[in-house]
Amino acid sequence: MIYKLQLSRKTFDALNKLDRPKKEEIIKVFDKILKDPFSFKPLKYELKGYYRARVGKYRVIFRIDNDIVYIEVIEHRKKVYR
Repeated sequence: MIYKLQLSRKTFDALNKLDRPKKEEIIKVFDKILKDPFSFKPLKYELKGYYRARVGKYRVIFRIDNDIVYIEVIEHRKKVYR
């Protein structure tokens, strides 16, 4: 299945605030997510239905709806689950 990527304005702004090397690293992870989104760690409890991708000290939280991957959060690991 071919997946499409959807970023909210909030996640787009968060991505653009990062320095260039980190931004490029996260964009590479987007490619991996689109190839096989179910290979990433599913989250539990309040975040059931969401998945997590680790990018160094950052986390990309996303959900899958049919053929669209919605990137919900891009945040430092200290802040992401609060």
